[in-house]
Amino acid sequence: MFTLPSSGAGARRRATSLVWLAVASVACARTAAGRDVIELAARPIRPPEPKPRELEVAPPPSPETPADELVAPEGAGAAVEASPSSPWTVWVGSSTAFQSMQGAKGATNDYVTGYLDIVLDGRLWEGAMAQVEFEGSGGNGPDVELPGFVGLWNAWNANGGTYQSPDGFDRLLLAEAYVSLESAFDGWIVDVGKLATTNYIDTVRVANNSVGNFLAGAFTNSVAFRSPFRGGGFALTYVGSGDFDFRAVAVRPDNSGDDATSHLFGAAQVSVYWGQDARPGAAYLYGWSNGGDGDRTGVGLNLDQDFGAHTTAFARAAWADEVDAGGAVDTAVETSWVAGLECRGSLWERDNESCALALGLNSSHDPALEDEFVLEAYFKRVVNDYCEVSLHLHGIDNLGGDSTRDFITALGLRVNIWL
Repeated sequence: MFTLPSSGAGARRRATSLVWLAVASVACARTAAGRDVIELAARPIRPPEPKPRELEVAPPPSPETPADELVAPEGAGAAVEASPSSPWTVWVGSSTAFQSMQGAKGATNDYVTGYLDIVLDGRLWEGAMAQVEFEGSGGNGPDVELPGFVGLWNAWNANGGTYQSPDGFDRLLLAEAYVSLESAFDGWIVDVGKLATTNYIDTVRVANNSVGNFLAGAFTNSVAFRSPFRGGGFALTYVGSGDFDFRAVAVRPDNSGDDATSHLFGAAQVSVYWGQDARPGAAYLYGWSNGGDGDRTGVGLNLDQDFGAHTTAFARAAWADEVDAGGAVDTAVETSWVAGLECRGSLWERDNESCALALGLNSSHDPALEDEFVLEAYFKRVVNDYCEVSLHLHGIDNLGGDSTRDFITALGLRVNIWL
């Protein structure tokens, strides 16, 4: 989907990195085996959280419960049989990422980030669900020391907590809190509350923030998709057909709550699906406007396609218009191209393993800046029902469009645990 320069030191460095990357991927693919993993085709359209163990929490008996209806416990911690089980289930997930970086002048070499995710799902009544998600993070990744395009982080650790403030203090924030209503709308779902916009827009099945594959944010969402990550508002989703769906979201970007009808972020996406019984594929077309970013607008097209039972390819292409960023030239990303391939371990008879490679190219509105080239490869092993470990290799050339910077590489290790 894009071409790389064919001459010069930058091209030779890229070629050397890609050769080493291919060799490393083959070596990883030949390691030990384990249990089965879920086939990709069975994944839901909205990116899933890691499947947790449901915690059955029995509440204390109500004061109105007659004493003769209570059953004496048979042992310590036994639940009262007459009490209904809690309508809430709890997911707890933790991710720790370590990265060692080479080629970045003025930046330290090693980084560790930690991330905690607590999600509560509850049934309010028939056709009404609620979700509350808390996120905590500690440590900063290399993003804060790698200046890139205007208004962007490079998101080397986007799934490991890098978005934390650089002051070094740990963060615990309310990430999402919304009510989902479907019973009153035939084929439609309405979510109202604090929402993560990337759960609805700019989606593919194998490279999303919630899937937990890539560390680099450049591959979990397009860097030309300038959306607020979270905000108060609503989302409308049509799920009445197995062949397509429609999604629209409107949120307040800065969470201020005042003057709520102005400076809104709005987006809509149409998704079309095919081959669900054999080789699933999908196309996702979306458009957006960000009133909190100078009324910047953009469009994007995403694709994913299975090739047999073992391999899935995906691609992203997005464009954003130019606005005044406070200087003579807006150096934000104008176009972003991404292509990637995921291979599952059933291909080499190790069903608990997978590996992937993604490449991307980011171009600025400023013609004086070079195209930024990014890559990531990972090898992932599912250890058991509660743990997976992945190795990651990153590369970035012409960071922020600066051709004088060296080619930067980082080797990462991530451990995901959930209950």
